[in-house]
Order: sequence, then structure tokens, then C-alpha cells
Amino acid sequence: MKTLLLIIAIGLSGQSIAQDSLMYYYNKSTEAYKQKDYPLFLSSLEKANSLRPNHPTLVYNLAAAYSLNDNQEKSIKTLKGLILMNSKTSIEGDSDFISLNLHAEFLELTKLKESLEQRFQNSRVYKQIEIQNIHPEGMAYDNKNKNFYFGGVNKRNIVQYSQDGSITQLINFKTDSDIFSVMGIEYDQKNKVLWACTGALPEMMDYNDSLKGRSSILALDQNGKILKKHVLEGNHMFGDLKILDDGSVLISDTGENRIYKITLNTEPELWFDLSQKVWNLQGLAMSDREEYLYLSDYISGLYRINLKNREVEKVNLPETVSDKGFDGIYYYKNQLIGIQNGVSPKKTWLLQLDKSGLGVAKAKVIDQALDILDEPTQGILIDNRFLYIANSPWAHYKEGQFDNSNIVKTTILEYIIE
Repeated sequence: MKTLLLIIAIGLSGQSIAQDSLMYYYNKSTEAYKQKDYPLFLSSLEKANSLRPNHPTLVYNLAAAYSLNDNQEKSIKTLKGLILMNSKTSIEGDSDFISLNLHAEFLELTKLKESLEQRFQNSRVYKQIEIQNIHPEGMAYDNKNKNFYFGGVNKRNIVQYSQDGSITQLINFKTDSDIFSVMGIEYDQKNKVLWACTGALPEMMDYNDSLKGRSSILALDQNGKILKKHVLEGNHMFGDLKILDDGSVLISDTGENRIYKITLNTEPELWFDLSQKVWNLQGLAMSDREEYLYLSDYISGLYRINLKNREVEKVNLPETVSDKGFDGIYYYKNQLIGIQNGVSPKKTWLLQLDKSGLGVAKAKVIDQALDILDEPTQGILIDNRFLYIANSPWAHYKEGQFDNSNIVKTTILEYIIE
């Protein structure tokens, strides 16, 4: 089996699952495969996959295990999920899948790969801005003054892009060392406050290991003056935030898979613990009337928290949409826009929710397989217009140093929601 030659590198950020436990079942599966003990091969992989879902190595091997145990239906379904994660997945020529060759559904997988690699663009280029040197990740917008704000991962700063095209640096780590890589940012229109969450990443300037696990939340006025700052040390990575109607702010912590809440007048408090539910907490999106909070887990998909009873439920995605790789998510009139940069090719989705809000009545690709989708990350909603960063330069680091020589401009794409 080809995949057994691969080195398995599995991240378990925030989950209380021991790495050695996962590797125990993985190693047990490989030994069972060598001994041609295919029932043990399958049961070991099912256990490993439950400990860390949607890892390509495990999923590929699991598909092979189903095939070798004469469960062709599950094997094909598992391979389909793998191809949705990466359309370049090679399954041809693997003798473990011989039993599938006579199944029409197996032959359809080639067509699926081809369809995933087709170029779709339903957006248009809204602006191209000379801010590539900061490595922008998140963006915010001031409706009244028509100003955009961008946070820098590498430069550890926040810049303002004005209506006249001028770019002004509001704040950076040289004036305040507690500003790390700027991730999620959002502008509070009512209170005229710019909130930003930052976390220490190796991609940022002046990173050293002593900063690992440190994050901060900042509130700024329109001139860049810090109105509120709080720093947490330990195993934190603040990735996204959502401003509520009362001015309070929810913050997603990827490091601990928890959500914190903060206001201008209070320190952050633990609002919701998801550490036993998700693997890699990312984006947040609030429904109308603040009844539900939707969230993305980079590993296992989309979830919803009922704010009345605090029940957490998984959003059931169609078979055409992979659970894996959702970053920023946005709510608009019972629809979710999802930026999916953890699959190949990268894409953005418009997901029309059903009446329950836990299923998808219709899934539409907004953009897919575009050359400009270097790394789509986060965006904003302005009425029915969705604007997002298309080419955040995560892939442009060489030996730990940021190389922006091949990035011409930061591209903002715009999609009109009908």
C-alpha cells in the first residue's frame, strides 16, 4: 500500500488525546497490514481515525482497509471524502483497491477529481492593495468613514486603508511588544472601536520560543490608541473574534479550543469550552437575533451553539462538501459563507441552510481553483457584499523568512449575495 511509505505527522492542537495513543493504533494497523490480518488492520485504523479524523494518511489507509475487508461501499465513500480534501490524490495502480474496479461508483471518482479542478469564479476583483509586505490575514471595515483595516501576521501591525487610497500604520509591535501576529479583527460600528486578536507565530518578526503560546486581545480607537489590552500566556492562539450587539466580544482560542468573552470594562473570561468537541477552532459567525453561534473546526467541520441551552451540534454538510479546512465563516440571512483553504484546490462556499439551521439545503461554489487563491483567509460583509482576502501569503516563507518578492499586490475579491 503506497501510503504506508509516508511519514505521518498529525497535529492534535487543543484535544486531550495523547499522541502516543494515536500512534499506537497507527503502528498497530501497519503491523497488521504486513501480517495480512485485515480485520485488525481495519479496526485499528477506525480507532486511529476516531482519535484524529480527516488526516489524509489515515483516510487513505482506512479506504484500503474497507476494500480488503470486502466493504466496497464504505471504501468508495471514504475515497470520495479523501478526494474532496485533495483532488490530486492518486489511487490508481494500488492493488488494495482491485476489488473496486468493477464498481461504477469507483470509476466516477476520476470524474469527481476533474470536476474539483475546474476553475469557477463568481466573484470579481474589488481592489488590489500594496500591503503584501505585512502578510495580511484579517480585515475589518468602518461603514461611516469607509476605511478598511488589515492585520499583519509578519509585521505584527494594523494598517488603515482609506477611501483615497492612502495606507496608514495604526499600531505595531515596535511601540507595543504585546502585539503579535494579528489574526482576526473587527470594527464595532456602534462604539467606534477596532478589536483585534493576536497570537505568537513563528512567521512573525522577532519571534522566539519564549513567546510560544502567548496571545493578546486589543481594542483601539480610530487613531490607534489602545483602549484595552489583555495578554494571556500558556497555550493560546487567538484566531478570530465576533462583536455582539451589546459591545462584548467573543474570541476563538485555537490553542485551547475555547471561546473567551471580553468587554472594554472587563477582563476576558471563559465563555465556552470546546476542548472535548473540536480539534482546531477557527472562525465564528453569529446568526440573526444572536440565537446561534456558528463555528468552524479546521479538522472536522462546522458546528452550532444554541445560546439558550448551550447545546453544541454539528452542521451536516452535503456529500459534495468536505468537512475539512474551513477557516473564516460568515452568516447572512440563513446562509453561511465559508472560506475553505484547508483543501486542494482552495475554494469559498455559499451554504444555504435548511429550516433547522443544522443542514444545508443548497451548496454553491463561489470561487474554486483560481490562480489568485494563493491562500484565502478572512473577509467582511457589507450589506449583501462579501469581500475577502484572496492571497494571504502563508506559502511565501523560506527557511523561516518571509519572501514577498513574488507577490504583486494583496487582492480583495467581492461576491454579491443574491
